[in-house]
Amino acid sequence: MPAMDMIDRSLFYSDESEKTKLNWLCYELAMAFYDDLVKPLKKSRHKVHKLRTAVFSVYAALELKDAICRYADGDAKSLEIHEAILDNHLPPLGPKTKRKVLKIMKMAWNEHFALCRQCPTNCLQDRDARCYLFEGLE
Repeated sequence: MPAMDMIDRSLFYSDESEKTKLNWLCYELAMAFYDDLVKPLKKSRHKVHKLRTAVFSVYAALELKDAICRYADGDAKSLEIHEAILDNHLPPLGPKTKRKVLKIMKMAWNEHFALCRQCPTNCLQDRDARCYLFEGLE
């Protein structure tokens, strides 16, 4: 099932003031995580279901907001994704699986960031601005 069917945009805001470009970027990042992780996690010995992968992808993207801002501001050389994010939202994974998942997430971020740099919406630079891509959801 595609990420758009599993991850609802409304999970990234609780009121009108949170319909920001940064939250839109997190929504898109969650979809990228889901798309890249759903098969490897299902094939792992833990057989993580697609719904749990979707929930993990949402939480991971939202938990990375501060790290994304530090990276965008030039305060970090790369997006830091720590093992704790896996431990908080997935069943216990072995070290090899954790490394694989973190690698997939970093690759998804790098690909997404490359697309963001070409996008006219400028979510990273104008991250607090209202994002009209959230409109028409209700």
